[in-house]
Amino acid sequence: MPKKTDKKKPVKKKMKSEIQSVIFQKQDWNVPKAKKWLKENDLKSNKVDRTNETLRFRQTDPKKYESFGNKRISHGVYFTFGWK
Repeated sequence: MPKKTDKKKPVKKKMKSEIQSVIFQKQDWNVPKAKKWLKENDLKSNKVDRTNETLRFRQTDPKKYESFGNKRISHGVYFTFGWK
C-alpha cells in the first residue's frame, strides 16, 4: 500500500492594514470643516488633494502598501486602507 503523505496547506500571511487616506465628499464637506474633523479624530490634515468631487488627505505614503480598499465611515467620509 502506498504511503500517505501529509500535505499541509500554505499558511497565508496576515496582512496589516492602516489608514492611507481620508476622503471627504465635496457636496457635504469643505476644507475647514474636513480639517476640523481630522483634528478631532487625531488624523493628519497637512495637505489636501482636490478632485471635482472629493477632498483627499493623505495619512501615509501609498508606496508602502500592496493593496487598497475603501470603507464609508460616516456621511461623506471614507477611509482608504492600505494593506502591507
